[in-house]
Amino acid sequence: MHGLSIAFILTAGVTQPAPESKAVPVRVSQARTQPVAPRTYVPGTIVCPDDARLASEFSGKLVWVIEPGEHVKEGAAVARLDASRTKLTIEDQSAEVRRLEAMVELRVKDSERQKTLAEGNVGIAADLDRAVADVAMSRQELARAKAQLARSRDELRRTALRAPFNGQVVQRLLQAGEYAREGEPVVRIVNTGRIEIFARVPVNAAGFVKDGDTVPVRRGDERGEARVISIMQTGSFSNRSVTIRFALPSQGPNWLLGSAVSVGDQT
Repeated sequence: MHGLSIAFILTAGVTQPAPESKAVPVRVSQARTQPVAPRTYVPGTIVCPDDARLASEFSGKLVWVIEPGEHVKEGAAVARLDASRTKLTIEDQSAEVRRLEAMVELRVKDSERQKTLAEGNVGIAADLDRAVADVAMSRQELARAKAQLARSRDELRRTALRAPFNGQVVQRLLQAGEYAREGEPVVRIVNTGRIEIFARVPVNAAGFVKDGDTVPVRRGDERGEARVISIMQTGSFSNRSVTIRFALPSQGPNWLLGSAVSVGDQT
């Protein structure tokens, strides 16, 4: 029984066909070495390079402040100070300028008469010298009055705080009716049409990028591209990193300022 069983197994093993092997083509290439930049993502933040806190140049009461969220053009007013006192000063100085202009005209005519009478008369010649000096002094007083008037008109112009660039008012720091001190911020405005990414990159990885390079950037499932604007040449001793500025194209994703992004190779 045992022998028959063994013989049957051996016979069955012999009759089973062996699988045929197929030839696989092999291509041979010469190996070479080349530098490869490390694949890595670094965290970055979307910022705005045009971010200004507009301050009052004079102390005074605010009579109007723009609403937060408003979009403004460059040169548009975003706040106004009470200018009633400045306007009164301008009226007073304008009257003084007109008075001095009339005085200069009168003294010029007087000096011309003295000049006619002074020919050959020593005594009247002295009066001519005084008349000429009066004309010169009156003209100096007129020039000083005009300068003061111009200064007051400039102050009137600057009672209105104006946007230094196109942007959006994102914060109102003082309300209408409050007293603004000289140099105190009133509103904050940012240029939402120009955004950048600030990212801190390890020093050993920063050498693989240069100004003008384009790198991928992502925020969640959103993707875009950023261009290297500049690489800060001074690294941080604490974390061995350098700061790189990236520009986002205007046609890129509509990402909000302050958003966290990742910059690097997409893997």
